[in-house]
Amino acid sequence: MFKENKYYQWYFQIIKNAQDRVLDIYSETHHIIPKCLGGDDSRENLVELTAREHFICHWLLTKFVLVDRDKMDYALWLMINVENKLQERYKVNSKTYEILRTKLAKTFSKQHTGRKMSEETKRKISETRKKKFQEGTLEIKVYDTTREKLSKNRAGYKHTQETKDKIGNAHRGKTISNEQKQALAEINTGKQWADDTKTKLSNTLKDDYKSGKRVPWNKGKTWSKGVVNG
Repeated sequence: MFKENKYYQWYFQIIKNAQDRVLDIYSETHHIIPKCLGGDDSRENLVELTAREHFICHWLLTKFVLVDRDKMDYALWLMINVENKLQERYKVNSKTYEILRTKLAKTFSKQHTGRKMSEETKRKISETRKKKFQEGTLEIKVYDTTREKLSKNRAGYKHTQETKDKIGNAHRGKTISNEQKQALAEINTGKQWADDTKTKLSNTLKDDYKSGKRVPWNKGKTWSKGVVNG
């Protein structure tokens, strides 16, 4: 379970020192053997640490625990990023943050590979996002650097007809709410299209009309006499 290296020795030295004293300042309760590794809430497995010691201990755990290392990384990540009214939070240097973030990204990717969400879960996520978007607590941002990367990655790329048909079928008959329409209008207000983009859109529409994929909005519509006579 543990690799008895220098980090292991430092960890248990902090624990031993803490067990031999009584703190009269702010302290936090720490599980000596983490609960995810089989530790419990017994007095023997709990120790009072200063906030700094608590953070260091969780950092050391990522260095010598051999099983469930991803859980140790995640616990440290929570101590850095997630606010807790009962405990203080510490900021780390950019290098430590990058290393930890990279490790967690690999862990999360592995955990979610091939995983499928149920329709109920998808529905709950969708409702939560819609609610936050309406309340103004969720904002969709696309940065210029992201646009440039997407543009370069997609340069010269063309969808197959099968992909185009799938996209078309997925959106056919779909309606959007007034809130979504308003949001889209605000995003595109004042947006200027490049001349080559306008030409591509125009040619695409013409081709769609010719092939019958797109039907003119006034096809088959009959005008009232008042409209015809002006």
